[in-house]
Amino acid sequence: PNSVTYVCALGACGDLRAVNKGQELYMRIVKEGYDGDSIMGNSLVDMYARCGYLAEAEYGFYKLPEQDIISYSALIAGYAELGLCKEALNSLRRMRSDGIIPDEITFVSILKACGIRRNICRGKETHAKIVKEGFLQNDILVATALMDMYCKCGELTGAREVFDGFPLRDVVMWTALIAGYVENKHVKEAFDGFNRIECESLCANAFTLSCTLKACGNIRAIDTGKRIHMRVIE
Repeated sequence: PNSVTYVCALGACGDLRAVNKGQELYMRIVKEGYDGDSIMGNSLVDMYARCGYLAEAEYGFYKLPEQDIISYSALIAGYAELGLCKEALNSLRRMRSDGIIPDEITFVSILKACGIRRNICRGKETHAKIVKEGFLQNDILVATALMDMYCKCGELTGAREVFDGFPLRDVVMWTALIAGYVENKHVKEAFDGFNRIECESLCANAFTLSCTLKACGNIRAIDTGKRIHMRVIE
């Protein structure tokens, strides 16, 4: 195997959260002299961060000869996964001070951390930065992450404003909105959203249907629940 093989294998370990296998691969990488490669270093940071081994991810990060957008984004995503909002935002500040411009993936991770911690103040600050840097104009991934953050913080008005202001809405955005309504016990609005999906001829996915079924259970709407059950079967 060459360095590209190992990079791909480390990515697979991150996907599976197989940190033991990743460490085993790292020993082989060192033995074969690939550990000085910056791409390999970024892959190790990413693997450890996705497995939740942040001390190891940080060690690998600071060991890199030079940090870039990929290594910073991997570390920030690791912090976000555990809801470490403060650490994620500190990394964003260091990133900027190093002259590295964050991209949409970086901002999605920051928003995730804010949502997990219910940190609406930091979430709104991040929203302002996203607007300023032009990431909200046509990036559906960023828009959905913003909506999810507002919903988790109980700020449904903010989520709806992001949704209404986006030019092209797909089933993922609709589902994020419906999930937010259900989570905050706005059941009527959740049903309205589901009906709008059907009216716009969008195909509800499994998560859309499960959220709507939860709404049916919350208000004991058995007839609507049976109708959605038929949709699940279809």
